[in-house]
Amino acid sequence: MNGKHKVKELVIYPGKSLSDQKHFKRSEQWIVLEGCVKMETEWEGRSNIVHLEPKALPYTIGIEVWHKASNPNGVNAHILEVQWGECYEEDIERRD
Repeated sequence: MNGKHKVKELVIYPGKSLSDQKHFKRSEQWIVLEGCVKMETEWEGRSNIVHLEPKALPYTIGIEVWHKASNPNGVNAHILEVQWGECYEEDIERRD
């Protein structure tokens, strides 16, 4: 892999969430395969909340956008995450 693209499957268990994070050298596109995801984002002081479901259009997260995904439902949420740019795990900043 050349670091330009990466594809992952993420699973968020019911009632759980991923860390609040942003990336400096990559963007991501999320496609919900099963379940539902609550996505909270913040960029340049503006906050947004969307609910992502299967069969919806892919959701794009730009460079330096804070994002936190959670699963508010009772079944596992399966997400296909497509990254592009410099796709290294070290390219991450987390906050509480």
